[in-house]
Amino acid sequence: MSGDRRGVLGSTIGCRWRSRVAAGFLAGGLAVVAVPGAAAQPPKEGMVLAEPAAPVAAEVDSWSWTATAALVSDYRYRGTSFSDRDPVVQGALQLAHRSGVYAGVGTTTLASYGGSNVEVDVFAGYGTEAAGFTFDIGYLGFLFVGSPGQSLNSHEVYGSVSRTIGPVDVTLLSINYAPAQNGLGGQDGVYATTGAAYSLPGLPLTVSAKLGFEDGAFGTNKVDWSLALDYAPLPYLSAKIEYVDTNKPGRLVGAGPVATLRLTF
Repeated sequence: MSGDRRGVLGSTIGCRWRSRVAAGFLAGGLAVVAVPGAAAQPPKEGMVLAEPAAPVAAEVDSWSWTATAALVSDYRYRGTSFSDRDPVVQGALQLAHRSGVYAGVGTTTLASYGGSNVEVDVFAGYGTEAAGFTFDIGYLGFLFVGSPGQSLNSHEVYGSVSRTIGPVDVTLLSINYAPAQNGLGGQDGVYATTGAAYSLPGLPLTVSAKLGFEDGAFGTNKVDWSLALDYAPLPYLSAKIEYVDTNKPGRLVGAGPVATLRLTF
């Protein structure tokens, strides 16, 4: 695997379900469900599961839950492939409360990493709206099944500010911070992103773009960007084609397309 990450991945998601947890989770991070009054942002973007265009949530009183399953042609997390550019299977489950509190778990297959071929992400956070802005904060843990002594496991905290400007949903700033820990080789790391999404009027199509920067344990002055088109003909079915690239050389971080077929339950 690339040295771009010692705790693997990092969303989306994220499974880095980073995109919009409460509003619709799973870059990589880690958003899965719609939380009334909030457009939270789970931490994972590689696991594209977390951002269904039209989530179907089952509600019980003030609680709701959403589950997703997806086939992805390449597990890209923060621009880096963690599946050796091969297809993966992903899944996610999120529980959200009307107050804005949410929690969930996501999993993805990946190329062998320190003896592990399965990543499990757990996350919890809180999203709310104020003065026309959406704020989200939370915690994300990365667990690698089968890694010796759980030596690759890591965790980070995240926060984001977003706003709807006219017909465009804009992530003004989203930051993930991982403190120094054994799973990251004793280093810390930071990842910041900004992006925007526009849903075409009268069509089940959404165009989006994202720009990310990371430094520390996950990479040195690494920049990644992506352009995507999401097609959601049915509330429970969506497909996505995405172009991903970084400013670093190498097969696992080079430019390439990513296709996703996702079911939402």
